[in-house]
Formats: sequence, C-alpha cells, structure tokens
Amino acid sequence: MGIGDNITVNQFQFCLDHGSEVCWLYCFVDHREDNNARVSGLKQALGKGPAFDLNERKAICAYDLGATPGKKGGYQCKSHSKTDCKKCFDWVKVIKGLEK
Repeated sequence: MGIGDNITVNQFQFCLDHGSEVCWLYCFVDHREDNNARVSGLKQALGKGPAFDLNERKAICAYDLGATPGKKGGYQCKSHSKTDCKKCFDWVKVIKGLEK
C-alpha cells in the first residue's frame, strides 16, 4: 500500500489506504472528476442546476459504505457479500444522500 494505489468499487475509484474518493492529506488524489464521468446524467439525477460543480460535491468513502476485499478479487459489500453490489454501491443514491 502506498501513495497512488487505488481500488475500484462498482466502477468508482478510491484510494486504497483510506477508501476515500478524495484524499489530499495522505494520498494526494481526487477521483471525483473521473467518477462523475462514469455516471451519465448525474447532475440531472441530483436535481442540480447548471451552476453546480460536480467536482465540488461531497466525497464518498467506500470503506464507510462497507466495502471490503472480495474473496475472488474486487470489493464487496458487507451486507450482501456481493462484489460491486448495485444496491450498496448505487453511486447516484449515495451522492444524493451526501448532498442533502
């Protein structure tokens, strides 16, 4: 584990050490721009206007959402033990919750 090491959870990138989408203090990464691009229509789904900058939204921590290393690789949720679980790692829903 070191600076620049990342994990992928349901197509979103996070730093390996902390599970953070944005980790300036330790890992010097901000994956929001790339992650935002993976969800088409994210701004519309969030109900945000054109002035809202997606790259300034609150960051996600995969480990806080229960992401753990899977037995066959990848990352799974604690709730269902399913790699890249679409319920637990529904990024539009997670981001909506953070932006309330």
